[in-house]
Amino acid sequence: MYKVEVRSPVKNYSYLFVLATHLLHADGIETDELDFPPVTNENFDDLVSDYNFVSEGLRFEFEGDYRYVGPARFKSDPIEGKHLDYQDADASIYFTQKINCNNNLIWQLGLSYLHLGWKENPRFSQEDFTNAIASLGYATTSVENWRFVFNAGVTVDTKTFDFAQSGLYSGLIWGRYQYCQNLGLHVGVFGYVGIENGYTMPVAGVDWTINPDWSLNLIFPFNISLEHKLGTRWSASMKYVGFGGPYRQPRRIDGGTGAFRDGIIEVFSKGVELDFSYRQGAHLTAGFGAGWNGGGWILSKDRHNHHGKYFKFEGAPFGQANIDFGF
Repeated sequence: MYKVEVRSPVKNYSYLFVLATHLLHADGIETDELDFPPVTNENFDDLVSDYNFVSEGLRFEFEGDYRYVGPARFKSDPIEGKHLDYQDADASIYFTQKINCNNNLIWQLGLSYLHLGWKENPRFSQEDFTNAIASLGYATTSVENWRFVFNAGVTVDTKTFDFAQSGLYSGLIWGRYQYCQNLGLHVGVFGYVGIENGYTMPVAGVDWTINPDWSLNLIFPFNISLEHKLGTRWSASMKYVGFGGPYRQPRRIDGGTGAFRDGIIEVFSKGVELDFSYRQGAHLTAGFGAGWNGGGWILSKDRHNHHGKYFKFEGAPFGQANIDFGF
């Protein structure tokens, strides 16, 4: 099934999720041609469940995940040869408010955590960043052969809850069109504003169910993966993953030295992961995986978003675990 960070667009989209694509029945393709069951626009829960926690019979869902990256060597002066210890984690609870058979609201409350272990940091000493997350999503299949998701969210530093200084506001419009029985087309836009920054990017791509055991997802920036079913409950997937949150997501520093007191940082990195997932009906999904972080950078700026310096680091292995359950 397809897991996406539309659940919380302010989260990492490493989270580049695994897809159920036999969703809407497309005219002109016989059902038994590819041996997929027909699905109609009435099957709303099947269509949107993996995009915004809309699951038949479930009102509440909990999601949690954790990643650890091994020591990564810095390659920028003045800390060349030193190492970065990176960890991140997220936990959220979602409530689904069903409006009718084609429309749902999804409410979210959660926390995100980022650890940057970096004792030789020349600009600030803070290593742990914890943000509160709140969002409201709307998912609809009212338009034939389309699934639309709209989401608005906010994240803020839990140390101060100062929305003026550390509040980041995000928005998402995402449509999926059932082009044919085993192919979906994706289009939309994602963006955020706050902490002296703003950024927008398109959502574009395809999901393709190659056969009942294999699926390919090329959906920028949310899901680039190849999945293989290993039976009725297990699956394996190879994914492109990101670190540090949505691309160029800013974070406010608590403290800092000199001109960089209360400064701003951005973290960017990418990697490849082999993931294994276990699914028990609609109520439980758990997984674990490992991969290689390909390196990246930390950008440190002053409180006004000026005088930036990149601290680049090399690649390192990483591991992750995740769990979702509903009730």
